[in-house]
Amino acid sequence: MTATGPGCPRCGSPLRPQRRAAASGSAGAVEVAVPPRTLGVCPDGHRSDAETVAVRTALGAVPTARRRRRLGRSGTPDRCGACDTALDLPPRRTVRGVTVEGTTGPPYLLELVLPLVRCPDCAVDNVPSDVVGDVHRAVRSALG
Repeated sequence: MTATGPGCPRCGSPLRPQRRAAASGSAGAVEVAVPPRTLGVCPDGHRSDAETVAVRTALGAVPTARRRRRLGRSGTPDRCGACDTALDLPPRRTVRGVTVEGTTGPPYLLELVLPLVRCPDCAVDNVPSDVVGDVHRAVRSALG
């Protein structure tokens, strides 16, 4: 990340490398750990989209269950994000590593500890729909 490396997505100025320490964050049932990493910082102070990219990557790594509600029924189970089967198995706490390839620095790893529900039909793990907000908050907290 020098004058010949990537530039600020907003103004095009050459980015300065900035070393960030390892960090962690949590929200609800989700914990996130981030190792030391180097990010490109705009000399004019423009914010990067690093948090948005990290959240999108974390949620894109595992299908998100679809919330289904029927009139007059509470507790209707989520549906599998891959095959639409009802997810009626209990969630289990799982560790997942997700590589984030941002626009302002080299790739780095997010380690997520979160509840996942396995689909009984296609065996795909799903992030429960009520945990998605916790993933957003935990990733942003860790990158803060």
